[in-house]
Amino acid sequence: MIRDRTSGCSIRQVADQRSCSELRSTIAVLLWFRPDVILVWGNLMRVTLKRSLMSIALSLFTIGNLSSLTALTAVLAGVGILSTLQTASATSITGGGYRASLEAYSFENITSADSVLNNDNSTALLPTSLNFSFRFFGVDYNRFQVSSNGFLALGTSTSPPATDSRPENLNLNSLTTNIGPTIAAFWDDLDFGGSYGTAFYAVRGTQQQGDRRLIVQWNQAGVGGTNNGGDITFQAVLFENSGDILLSYADTFFGSGVANNNGGSATVGISDGQPNGQRLQWSYNTPFSGYAPPQTGPTIRFRRITP
Repeated sequence: MIRDRTSGCSIRQVADQRSCSELRSTIAVLLWFRPDVILVWGNLMRVTLKRSLMSIALSLFTIGNLSSLTALTAVLAGVGILSTLQTASATSITGGGYRASLEAYSFENITSADSVLNNDNSTALLPTSLNFSFRFFGVDYNRFQVSSNGFLALGTSTSPPATDSRPENLNLNSLTTNIGPTIAAFWDDLDFGGSYGTAFYAVRGTQQQGDRRLIVQWNQAGVGGTNNGGDITFQAVLFENSGDILLSYADTFFGSGVANNNGGSATVGISDGQPNGQRLQWSYNTPFSGYAPPQTGPTIRFRRITP
């Protein structure tokens, strides 16, 4: 709780006939226009909030009366960090035996990796050995296939991954056909032809250390059917031991005015591929909010829920 050093009044109290509710509204409005501001309400309160995300977060948690969702949302939206600082309840979803949640930005660039997948456009790239067994919706897979349209298909030597490139993204919650086990990192009609796009993959870590993981990176992919000059870069990381899946976005902004920006026409989620099957969809044709250059996109972890 913050107290004014002069009067000793707390911001929870009513002062000058103004309620704390009115005070919260004023704070939100002021922060909307001036993230860097010293708020002065007579001798009631003096608080300095800086643009630093940590400073803002610390201040918000310190100011006890900014506890209502409405007030907190207004302040966060005002300083442009609504999508990068949210409560667990607002950024965590469950389904199909998995839980998905935002976490601190993480991106392990692998453009120097030896393994480079063909940058053919609108095709499914050749099935590749995973080098370890990866459990996905209760089934172990050892092969994967990368689509230039932003998703991974999983399979085995006897049941290969799906070969359809599927340029048109689907809603994982309303599948009508079997698309096969799918990890949709940024499933959209992407351009991997000409000067656009290269996909890299690498297996990092060791089995002995228990940190082995497959990293697939879609690097500088363009928008399918356009020539706007913009591109995006993102990753999917599969962890052998935990079965976790990490989707991380270095750049999701194609360019000003492009509808595909920030996943606006993409599917993000995981599915066993069956109609009415197991799945957990993070978003469908819904953009990540609050991300624009030079900001990175979100990092989303899909974690298996242990019974």
